[in-house]
Amino acid sequence: MYTAAAANTAFSTLDLADFIGAMGQLPEMAMQNAKWFMSRTAYLESVGRLAGASGGLTTEVIPEGPSQVMFLGLPVVFVPVLNSTTGAQVSTNVLCVGDLSQTAVLGTRPGLAIASSNQRYLETDSTAIRGTQRFDISIHGTGDASNAESMIVLATPGS
Repeated sequence: MYTAAAANTAFSTLDLADFIGAMGQLPEMAMQNAKWFMSRTAYLESVGRLAGASGGLTTEVIPEGPSQVMFLGLPVVFVPVLNSTTGAQVSTNVLCVGDLSQTAVLGTRPGLAIASSNQRYLETDSTAIRGTQRFDISIHGTGDASNAESMIVLATPGS
């Protein structure tokens, strides 16, 4: 986890040093496939503002057409369930940077099972088909306060 500078408690106050600091904590093994993960609100209120303040929005920040949005050389992935609160917030995880493929794994057990019955909907000459699958996700590689791993969370400072 990387904590933003003391006064930076909102997307509108995050500065370039906060983003560079979070990205700088990534170990080299996570840099090759690293991406930014943030809500669209986070992107517009922080990255968009920083790009405008640095002399204008370039095609790297706002590309033409459907190409990938980039920030500090890394692709940006918009995640609607991540934080999108526009006001000040203390001790809050606001966005992430890292390699998701090294941070989480999806497993299935015992696999896909398919069953059918031509008796269930006999009156309508239909067949019922049911598919079931068990799966789970394991999150690892997020590190702790003193050890950086494949995903770094950018958080606002405490009160």
